[in-house]
Formats: sequence, structure tokens, C-alpha cells
Amino acid sequence: MDDEDLTHKLDLLRILKRRFQILEKREAQYGLGVDPGVTIEREDLAKQIKVLEQAVTRASVPSITHSPIRGLMNSTVILDVSRIIDTPLPILEYHLGDPVETMWRGLQSAADIPDGGATREYHFDDYAIWINYTKSGIATGVHLFEGLEAENYSFNDWPIILPRIGLLHVINLPDTRGLTTITWRNYQGLTISIASQRVGGPITAVRVYKLLK
Repeated sequence: MDDEDLTHKLDLLRILKRRFQILEKREAQYGLGVDPGVTIEREDLAKQIKVLEQAVTRASVPSITHSPIRGLMNSTVILDVSRIIDTPLPILEYHLGDPVETMWRGLQSAADIPDGGATREYHFDDYAIWINYTKSGIATGVHLFEGLEAENYSFNDWPIILPRIGLLHVINLPDTRGLTTITWRNYQGLTISIASQRVGGPITAVRVYKLLK
């Protein structure tokens, strides 16, 4: 199954689940007095949803088990940016769930989406991230902004932090090192920044975004 087919199935799955929830609420509201057609439709939808979920799971399992979009519980991996960047929004939200918030971006408001787009916020486990999307819904950047501070990393711990977000082979020192930020300007087409909120404080954020060609 290619990305386009998977995206179509995910969109259809969302529509069917939304309708299923409406029918469930109607059954709960009317109880035994509900129209039998409502129950029949709900049962048919349940079967369709199960078939679609199985198809989506079969298509998605390799990306989850071999290189997860988000880390599994009790794993040292938080997320894998290589599985996020260049991936369509519906596929990411199948794994990450619905966003907590969506912020629309105008022209030149972010380096990786100069033509505008959206930033969507997701929460999982103890972490929170922003993902930037183009107007066509393709992910271009990831910003892990909550959850790292409690782990008390310093800038010297970057060889530990980067593998935890799927960047396993970064061996070069940062190109720039400021008081509260270190940056790799171009690692295999990506800009990587690690930041702290105060001088000498723990790392609080990591941002990775795709360089424009």
C-alpha cells in the first residue's frame, strides 16, 4: 500500500468513526425506542471500521516496530523525526492522534514553510511536540518543546539526545554554539537546534526542520 492509498484509507476511517460515534449517541439517547435502522447501520459500520483498521495496521506496522514515529512506553526512543518529516498529515495523526491545537502560519512565518501552512501540537506520554505542515499537509519540521527539562540534560549530552529522536549518526560537533542554543546548520538536509531556557540550565527543546532546496 503506497502513501496515497494509506492516506485515503485513513481519511475514510475517520469519517466512518465519526458516523459510528453519532449513531452510538443516538442509541444511548433513545434506548429501546431507537429506530432499528440506526442499530443496523452502526453494526455495519463496526464491521467496515474493523476491516479498514486491519488494513491500515498491516501497512503501518513496519514503520512502528522498526523505526517508530513515536517511542513505545519505557523505550529510550521518544520519536523518530525521519519518519515524521515528508510524511502526510493523516498518516502522522493515525499514530499521534488528534492535535491539541492547530496554529495557522502565514507567509515567511517559519523557515521550513515559507509559503505558509500550519503548526499542530501533539501530546504523548510526558512529551509535547509541534509539527509544521505545508499547505498540502506534508510535515516539514518537528519541535520537541516539553518533557526534556525533567531529564536534566546538558549541551554536552547531545550525543545521547539526538539518537532519542531518531538521529542516530550525527557525529560532527555543532556548527554554532551560543549561550542557550547549539545548532547543526545542515545535517543531511536538516537543520537541528538544541536549546535551553537559561544559561547553564537543562535542555528544554529540540527542533529539527527540513532545509529548502
